[in-house]
Amino acid sequence: MIFRNLARAIYALSMEGAHGFRLLTDTRDVKDQSQVSPDGRWIAFHANESGRFEIYVATFPAFTDKRQVSGAGGLQPMWRSDGKELNGRLMALPVKTEPTLQTGAPSALFATRIRPTHASQYAVAAGGQRFLVMEPERTAGEPLTFILDWTARLKQK
Repeated sequence: MIFRNLARAIYALSMEGAHGFRLLTDTRDVKDQSQVSPDGRWIAFHANESGRFEIYVATFPAFTDKRQVSGAGGLQPMWRSDGKELNGRLMALPVKTEPTLQTGAPSALFATRIRPTHASQYAVAAGGQRFLVMEPERTAGEPLTFILDWTARLKQK
């Protein structure tokens, strides 16, 4: 389990064996939305150390070999279930984690209205083909679309 305290330190709590807290990093800049890769070797997070939020990846649990993997801002990174892609700000970044971390060029997936927050606002289905996105409240006059019988559409695919 990964968590952050209000003083901006990131900790890991082992769910196996001895259940002690381990400090991963403690810096003056904000680091948040930490996600451990499916193979357990890497941790992705967003941080504002450059002056704006960007996505970073570091080794886990050592929290070394840290590198910035976004270039135009980024929030809320999330690993695809197979660990071959890192999604952030609904951009996709191809990732290879063996033998060392290698990243490809980011590509835009689709537009959303998610905003910076301490809570995850989206989830990625296995394979990265479907997303569940929590968007902010709509303003008056904005169209609202209802999809009826959506379960039948799922069966068609």
